[in-house]
Amino acid sequence: MKYVAYCEGIKTPPYILVNSLDDIRNVKKQLNFPLFVKPAKAGDSLGIDEHSLVNNETDLKKKAEELLPEYDELLVEEFIAGREFTVLVAANASPERTCTVFKPVEYVFPEDREFKTYALKTSELHPDCNVPCDDTVLEIQLKLATERIFNAFNGVGYARLDFRVNDRGEIFFLEINFTCSVFYKDGYEGSADFVLKFDGIGQTGFLKHIVEEGIARHKRRQKKFRIKGNSIAGYGIYATGGIDPGEIIFKGEERSQRLITRRFMEKNWTDEQKENFRRYAYPLSSEVYVLWDDDPLQWAPQNHSCDPNTYFDGLNVIAVKPVNKGEELTLDYATLLDKTAEPFECRCGSDNCRGVIKGITGNSVTKREKAHAGDRPKVQHKVSRKGVTPVFIKVATGRRKI
Repeated sequence: MKYVAYCEGIKTPPYILVNSLDDIRNVKKQLNFPLFVKPAKAGDSLGIDEHSLVNNETDLKKKAEELLPEYDELLVEEFIAGREFTVLVAANASPERTCTVFKPVEYVFPEDREFKTYALKTSELHPDCNVPCDDTVLEIQLKLATERIFNAFNGVGYARLDFRVNDRGEIFFLEINFTCSVFYKDGYEGSADFVLKFDGIGQTGFLKHIVEEGIARHKRRQKKFRIKGNSIAGYGIYATGGIDPGEIIFKGEERSQRLITRRFMEKNWTDEQKENFRRYAYPLSSEVYVLWDDDPLQWAPQNHSCDPNTYFDGLNVIAVKPVNKGEELTLDYATLLDKTAEPFECRCGSDNCRGVIKGITGNSVTKREKAHAGDRPKVQHKVSRKGVTPVFIKVATGRRKI
């Protein structure tokens, strides 16, 4: 997560990961004392005690010798003297990448303490040490840093982020705690509970928020179709419920896909693989293509139709007309493919069936996007026997894997 913070322009203390005592030499060369030593992957301040803050090489080596037998990897970072804040964040239920950041809470250390130890965090309860941030500008900065880090890795659920603020007002991200402990009763509150108390949402409101987000996220993950068929009659995909025009059937935007260049395919693939390329690949440009997924569970044998009920909008497959539960979802593959595609016989049975389906010379996602730049005109889906209106997707002899 420190790298995520770095990419978002948020400072982190300089650090080195230590896996053996030999790594101590790198620490001396790259970092300045005082240093803070802790397990790289442990919660509740495990492995942190009053000796975790080291001021010289001897103390550093001693602490590393103590922790390495129990923890595979240590985090050694420059100690940031100053104030410590914790910020709670939760993803929102909306499909957009938004989140709610709650009021930052400062931990005012007891006398003669500079950092949280395992004992201080778990047994030496100091509820009066947790106070709401009283600096409006700093609160905004902490919330913004939290939001940027959380959204940068497409955070879901909730998490708590810890920060340090030095005497110059510089904010340093320390760490993130996913699904941190929360919902403790009064008198035994964790950091997140104090955040909820001072923010005003309370434990009940927060519980409602994260449950709603979890339900919404689960619903979005459910496929809007099921595969039906057999090896004799063939396969297709069918709507599991009613679908309105404009609803996304397959989400291709903002996700990783398997890509290949035509040059690589021609140079390295076998004749059999090249045949699969002609049957299943669709062009992003004249030279770059999208392939079927490596995971067969992600395949969708969507059949062609000359009168389809879905189409490609960018990289998403969208319903173009109302679809009833149990109705087959179809595409016009001529609007997706280029001349490299293997022609196939159409058996859709529609009134305007064209018989043989072929790709379009020069057709690609890039070309269609250029044509749709600016205000997009209403997409036309009628295809004549002489020409095809550019829309788009993937099949073979009437069937393709999305």
